[in-house]
Amino acid sequence: MVKFYSSIAVLLLLGLGVWLFGSSLKKTGVGVVKDFSSCVQAGNKILESMPRKCRASEGEIFTEQIAEIYDCREDSQCSEGSYCGGGRCAKFSPETFCRQDSECKLVNEDFNYGCCWSGVCQAIDYSRDNWIPVNMNVFEEKRQSICATQNACGPNPSCPANIVNGNYEARCVGGLCQKLPVR
Repeated sequence: MVKFYSSIAVLLLLGLGVWLFGSSLKKTGVGVVKDFSSCVQAGNKILESMPRKCRASEGEIFTEQIAEIYDCREDSQCSEGSYCGGGRCAKFSPETFCRQDSECKLVNEDFNYGCCWSGVCQAIDYSRDNWIPVNMNVFEEKRQSICATQNACGPNPSCPANIVNGNYEARCVGGLCQKLPVR
């Protein structure tokens, strides 16, 4: 009989330990709802809205982060850091992998893929942060796939290249194109 009561006491203590451990997890933030995805996974209610929202049991509302997809005809219709490609806005994130220096070049990220002569008459200052290294081949392939033909853009503006600071170049270092001072 003593064994029976001892077993029950052990089970009660184990149950209390599990309950206390679960409470401490909640207080330390492990398993706590922190974004839309974890809110849904916790089985909370999804509110019908666009974008969707989830109401956590504590009353906090989390909004679903969705990719920016807007119809467009030109880059200026897209948010900063995006370009218009195939009639849709997309995030500008060019590839930087490389095998040799000749695969790398610096581009002005303010003009994304530089469709229709965009940025061609701007001063070139490679020291500025908006000049980033890219894999030239992948960049040009992407540019050709999303940009209209140069003929459709009209004549090339007749302005000379104005290099203000050419003290940087793109080189392949460790398999990635990097912006470095000219050697």
